[in-house]
Amino acid sequence: MTSSSYLLDREILGSTRNIIDAHSNAPFSQHNSYRGSYGTTSPLPYTTTTTSYHHHSYGNGSNDVCETKKVVIDFQDQIRLLKSDLEKKDALIQELTSIKDPNKHENFEASKYEALVGQERSAFEGAKRELDQYRTKVEGLTYDLRETTLKLAAKDERINELKHEIDSIKREYDLINQANNQLHIRIRELETNVNSYDSVSNKSSLTILTLQKDGKEKQEQILELQSRVRTHMEEREASERKTEALQKKLQELFSQLKITVTGDFAQPTPASFDILITKITEISAENTTLRGTIVKLEDTGRSFDNETKANRATIQQMANQLHVYEQNTVSHHFELDKMKAERDTALSE
Repeated sequence: MTSSSYLLDREILGSTRNIIDAHSNAPFSQHNSYRGSYGTTSPLPYTTTTTSYHHHSYGNGSNDVCETKKVVIDFQDQIRLLKSDLEKKDALIQELTSIKDPNKHENFEASKYEALVGQERSAFEGAKRELDQYRTKVEGLTYDLRETTLKLAAKDERINELKHEIDSIKREYDLINQANNQLHIRIRELETNVNSYDSVSNKSSLTILTLQKDGKEKQEQILELQSRVRTHMEEREASERKTEALQKKLQELFSQLKITVTGDFAQPTPASFDILITKITEISAENTTLRGTIVKLEDTGRSFDNETKANRATIQQMANQLHVYEQNTVSHHFELDKMKAERDTALSE
């Protein structure tokens, strides 16, 4: 009876060892690279604690992961200690059972045997109770380890998601910075163009004012030349009338001279010839003077006509240039307004 009780107890102990071995051989390969700070100094009962997980930032997430991995390492250390203690208990039981060999047929006293069996049974019962406690602890630790592993996996997955989000945000930020730099470059180009257009517009305004002033002066010169031309024309007409009158007078003198020479009248005297020659000389000199005056007036009239034509051509050319400058000014103002609108649009964006 006593031997069968030992065998039954040994079978229970063996099954308990198998259970502990099965629970202690859980895969922790992905956490073996971390070291824990929960040092275990004795195989006393381990009280499990739960940890709250909050994803505040990368710093807090890293601390929670480290704490979780520390707990996992601590669970492994506890399981190894429990396993070592169980092996010690098994060795003690084997030592106690090897004191008496059941195959030997020796005669001994039943009271001593019963006392020895009672002590061993008491020790075995204590070991069994302690083993049950350890089994309960191992199951609790295994459950906590599984929960912690799941939480750790969820934490790692969340960290990876946050890393992907940060990468996408960085890419978007880089794109925004590139677009912003391009807009700044475009704004500087627009400002440069606006300044150049302002300078061209100011120069065009000054040129237009200068041309307008020159045109006004030329117009005054044209009016003065026209007045002078009218005066010369009047003088020319007066000279022509005077020339006609002198020609008539000359014709009359020639007629008188002809009558005198042909002898239609009385015999001429030397005094009359002298007077006639003197008058002819005076008329010839006056005629020569008048012809020279007429030639000068004609030359002056032609020069005034040429100058008037040249002034008219110059005025027409200046009017054309003024029209071109006005068109350029309008175009510059239009381009300036367009560039200012583009700049305002770029700044508003």
